[in-house]
Amino acid sequence: MSRRLTVGGAEDALVPTAGQLSLPQMKIGVLSDTHDHLDPKIPALFDGVDHILHAGDIGLPWLILQLESIAPVTAVLVSTPAISACLG
Repeated sequence: MSRRLTVGGAEDALVPTAGQLSLPQMKIGVLSDTHDHLDPKIPALFDGVDHILHAGDIGLPWLILQLESIAPVTAVLVSTPAISACLG
């Protein structure tokens, strides 16, 4: 059985009910504003995550390499003085 998803009073989508759809589960670790500092608690906190999202203000690229030793990483590159210096 399906039900209609209503957004703003309009029926926008047909959504499967529980038991109709089995999606794989993914555990995601999210962090931001590391500014060249990876808190030593992060590896333990992110133990078992399937993917890491870094939402910006990373600092130098070595930090992403450290995170990649835990799980694959997707990161947002934003303008910080350290990155700007690396990019010239």
